[in-house]
Amino acid sequence: MKTSWLLATLLPLFLFSCALPEKQCQCKDNVLKIQRVTVHGNVSVPCPMFTAVEMTFKLHKGQNITATVTYVNASHKSSPEPLGSKMYHSVKDDNTTHFLLYNVTMDATGLYTCTAEKSYPPPMVTIQEEPQTIVIVENHGCVQNSQRMDPSASHLPLWVGFGILSVYCLIITCIALSLRFRLKREDMSTHDYMNMKPRTRRKKQGIHHPTHHSWYNDTTNGTAVSKKLPTKGTSV
Repeated sequence: MKTSWLLATLLPLFLFSCALPEKQCQCKDNVLKIQRVTVHGNVSVPCPMFTAVEMTFKLHKGQNITATVTYVNASHKSSPEPLGSKMYHSVKDDNTTHFLLYNVTMDATGLYTCTAEKSYPPPMVTIQEEPQTIVIVENHGCVQNSQRMDPSASHLPLWVGFGILSVYCLIITCIALSLRFRLKREDMSTHDYMNMKPRTRRKKQGIHHPTHHSWYNDTTNGTAVSKKLPTKGTSV
């Protein structure tokens, strides 16, 4: 957690330093490197390549110059101030150069920039390439414990998250089922009440008797005439 806060703090400083006109930082060409090192460990800070007979290299930490090295040629170097036992600058066979920081402490955490100038042959030219490196010094105990940790322990956060998600899903499922049963119970009680309501009695209807017809011959007209006979309960 502390390392992530350091990284989040140093990245805006890097972007801000690129915006400064006096540094003339080529942000598009330079790739920011991040070096992690334990306390009392060693870390390498890259510098521009050695491309002239005489060159001067400067190491900046933030806006402050922490070391200066001048090379008369690739094999002879001089420094206006001794670098001490905690810093060293070297040139490799392929002309790549770097500052090496020894036995670093927590105070060594910061943004490092290496600049270079060509002194000979004239004219003096400032190298546009300015490699920048974020050095993060981590607590030795924490790093050592993480290195000795069993590989399966690296999946511990994943399993913890999976367990929390499973418990959450189980709780939500139980709540949903309880609500469903409760609503179903209320619905059933409502239907039982509706079934228990008394029904209105239908009005009694009398018994309907069929109408009887009798036929007789009308002697006057010579036709058969139907005559309705009285039913029971009716007067003639």
